[in-house]
Amino acid sequence: MIKSYLALNDIPETSEVGILEALKDLVRGQFIAIAARINALRTEKRHQLEARVKELEEKHRGPGTGKATHQLAVTSKELRALDVDVAEHAMLCTKQMYYVGVNKAG
Repeated sequence: MIKSYLALNDIPETSEVGILEALKDLVRGQFIAIAARINALRTEKRHQLEARVKELEEKHRGPGTGKATHQLAVTSKELRALDVDVAEHAMLCTKQMYYVGVNKAG
């Protein structure tokens, strides 16, 4: 992607600084697109797991079997792991924002 962008914009009228600034914006946009895709997949997986837990809880309320109980425990564990990942990411972002703002006067 970077090589093709630089080859496409290799014209003498454009300064190297301008090309690099535009390239930086392009790469930032790609990272944002990737992050949005990951977030959408995570949200979709969360909805699927929540629906599965609800379904298994309904099965468990009736004449429950050991298999339904086991599946409910496994699915709930997956859902909790997903929640832990989201919380961990939020903590990392909070820590990063703290250190970014620490060097500013005022």
